[in-house]
Amino acid sequence: METPTSSQPFRPILRVENMWVRKGGLRGHKWIIKDVSFEVKPGEFVAIIGPNGAGKTKLLEAIVGDRPYAGRVMIHEQDLYAQPEHWLRHLGWVPVYNVLHESLRAEQALEQIARLRLPGVKEDIIRKRIQLLLGQLEFPEHRRRALIRELSSGERKRLDLCAELLTNPPLLLLDEPTTNLDPDAERSLMELLRNRSWGKRQAVVVVTHTLQSLYYCDRVLYLANGRLRAAGPYDQVLEQLEGELGNGEPPPPSSSEPLSLRSLLTTAPDVSRSNGLSRDDASRWADIYRKSRAYEREDLGTPPRKPTPMPASSKIQFRPKNWLNDLWILLKRNWMLFSNNPSALGLYFLLGPFSGLLSRIVLRDNAFIQDDAQFGYSSVFDTTDARQAVFIIALVVTLLGLIGSFLDITKERQIYRYERVKGLSPWAYLLSKWLILAGLVGIMSPSFLMAVLTFQGQFIPSANQVLTTLYLACIAAVTLGLAVSAAASSERTATGLLGIVVVFHLFFSGGVDFNERFRALLDRISVLATSHWAAEGISSSIQLYCWASNPRFQDFNSLGHLISVWLNLGVYIGIALVLAFVALRMQDTWYPLRARLTRALFNEHVWTVIPLIVILASWAFFLKGRSQDYYFLRSDLDNIRVENSTDRDLFQSLTGYVSQSMCPVATPLPPPATPMVALPPTPAAQITQSQPTPGTSLVQTEEGVPTLLEEEVAPLPTGTLLQSTTILFGPEHADLPLETLAQNTPFTLLGKDLAEGWFRIREDGTGRQLIGWVFLESTNLLSSDTGAVASPPRCAAPRAYLEGDELSPSVEWISDVDGHVVIVVDLFRDEAGLKFPPAQLLVGLNGQAIDSYPIQPTRQSFVFRGLAIDVKVVQGDLVRVYFDGAPLIDRLLYLRASVFYVPGGCSF
Repeated sequence: METPTSSQPFRPILRVENMWVRKGGLRGHKWIIKDVSFEVKPGEFVAIIGPNGAGKTKLLEAIVGDRPYAGRVMIHEQDLYAQPEHWLRHLGWVPVYNVLHESLRAEQALEQIARLRLPGVKEDIIRKRIQLLLGQLEFPEHRRRALIRELSSGERKRLDLCAELLTNPPLLLLDEPTTNLDPDAERSLMELLRNRSWGKRQAVVVVTHTLQSLYYCDRVLYLANGRLRAAGPYDQVLEQLEGELGNGEPPPPSSSEPLSLRSLLTTAPDVSRSNGLSRDDASRWADIYRKSRAYEREDLGTPPRKPTPMPASSKIQFRPKNWLNDLWILLKRNWMLFSNNPSALGLYFLLGPFSGLLSRIVLRDNAFIQDDAQFGYSSVFDTTDARQAVFIIALVVTLLGLIGSFLDITKERQIYRYERVKGLSPWAYLLSKWLILAGLVGIMSPSFLMAVLTFQGQFIPSANQVLTTLYLACIAAVTLGLAVSAAASSERTATGLLGIVVVFHLFFSGGVDFNERFRALLDRISVLATSHWAAEGISSSIQLYCWASNPRFQDFNSLGHLISVWLNLGVYIGIALVLAFVALRMQDTWYPLRARLTRALFNEHVWTVIPLIVILASWAFFLKGRSQDYYFLRSDLDNIRVENSTDRDLFQSLTGYVSQSMCPVATPLPPPATPMVALPPTPAAQITQSQPTPGTSLVQTEEGVPTLLEEEVAPLPTGTLLQSTTILFGPEHADLPLETLAQNTPFTLLGKDLAEGWFRIREDGTGRQLIGWVFLESTNLLSSDTGAVASPPRCAAPRAYLEGDELSPSVEWISDVDGHVVIVVDLFRDEAGLKFPPAQLLVGLNGQAIDSYPIQPTRQSFVFRGLAIDVKVVQGDLVRVYFDGAPLIDRLLYLRASVFYVPGGCSF
């Protein structure tokens, strides 16, 4: 064994000057270290002892990164906190907690630590060094491939020490390394540390509560109540403390005269003759500790009013580490953490299928709208199921991302701080977490969720676009979870923050209608929710806008709007990464708070991401604005398409193409083969009629003679056209008019569609009594003159207008389409007041009656007004609507029918 000699340099490797450390916030603080000064020379083995709560651990932490309130820490005569990121990586630090990942194997963990701290050393040299150190620390060979979580506490201590000795630091600081070691292992460890300090010129400082090994130490520092009560060789400290505490007087100021190594050796006890603490010494130390605890009630000295300024020292130029090298090593290490923990990895893989299965159970069959590309925009679908499906899927992928990442950094907080002291790049650490979780959660979970939904028969339109949105939304949620994890100081805090984030996303995902008074504000706040963007992107992809009864821009399905959603999710990811990085840099306790914030914000990594965020946000804003222009033009209704414009340049073509609505355009049907089918009237029997007088009505007697009744039937409103007007099949079917009516043509008002401002009328001027739709502003009636009726949707294509006029009226139509048709029937008579007897209206297909509609007795003019009959046909089928069971009454019955082809998905 080598021993220090007087020829060795006296220059201290560590000097602590007038250190003050406190804890507490604005409401109050407590001094933990009070005006402590000491130094440690190369080759010294120093022990720090004292009662519980004396400040021993805080003293070491103030040396290795927790910046003290006042005082200086000098390393090789250089101020440590002038260049902390350089000097801290040269210090050896073994804290009381475990500094290695429990899911790594012992040798794996040491290899990863060595690659991070010794990037230029070859792997075979690293392995040899690891095996040598494990042998010196008497680490069992058969335990070197075991998982760290399976090791005993003593074995973990040896492994932590081995990780620190890999770089052979000139100064080694250990916090209670002998805890949980048996007496023989404790003696062996202390002897190893003494040999390293004397043989390798390595300064070793140990905080310990076990006094039986103090004989191995060159010097002992005794701390009580945050003050250094005594310093020197073992016997000298013991005698000094007994004298001072026995008299009850405060200790005199310690001499600043340093002791030489030779004097320490001459006064050190003979270790070879003592393997432990004698019974007499043990009782003496017990008495000292007891009196020190009583003595702690007194507080001597006055703390400084403000921190002692750190003097400027010469800057040492050092080469920064390559963070890309750290990133590659950390990626491999993170994957090892998952692969060594198959149960946790399995849970990550099960998140998606489990969520997909629950979603499939909750969602209705065919919850998403199916596009068969046979019809265009329609306002007739009930999109409630689709909106609920969008809300559930968007919220589920967000929760998957948050749950998969919100604890990932918090649970490694102590390990990260330890590795950060050793020079770990926080950017590399964050990206290594983000890349692994983005793959395991952000990609795998949405993929499995969609696969389960599809396998279970849930059809999702534009599945590739929806899946891209889900990927980005889940990755954004993963990044937000990492930001929460980086900001939380404990797992309980992270759980509380997660609860706040989940509740926020629940209300702002799009499934809740906002209070009208705060809608504008809440709409702006909702952009902070990843689920909001997920719902917006999914709604756009499944073309919810095209079919919704109340289309919104959030559902607008232009390609530009969808890309803007993706870009906004990219912006979200970038901002969350910056926030997580800032939160990690704020943990660099070796800088003051203001300096930490400055270094976090004005950092090369932050200013690499911010320009990218600005570019993505600007393009998202541009594409969204262009799509909003087309949304206000209602391109799906007016068929405003870029390809229809001849005066355009290349930029207008590109931006217009991505901004216009992508609602499917109706497949045009051939023009009706028989747009008008009129059956000639059959001569009717002559009967005598009398003209009713005001306030009376006519009724048919058994002899066929009308009789006056004292009962008035309210007539339908009548009016005239103010201008020449085209009467249409429906408000949105201007491409196939029935006829153009002259100005002043009289009509009877049958109903209205106030949403678009149209009247349904029977014209009474041409003798044909056509029934159709005209624009209300072309009439002399007010919009409140009669009740609203359903108007035929645009997705229903007109095929024929049929007229029947006979005693037993009927109409026939030969189908020229395959699928469903709706026949809108109006049955009316000339005079009101005659009681119409019970009868039936029948529907026949190829000579067979397939449906019937009973007619109740009525005195109204219209027996049926807008009766919709649904029939399934193929080309060539003969459809007949006829009247059965009515008495022969001259000029009483007229039948009008409009035939509409209704493609799949269109609701009449």
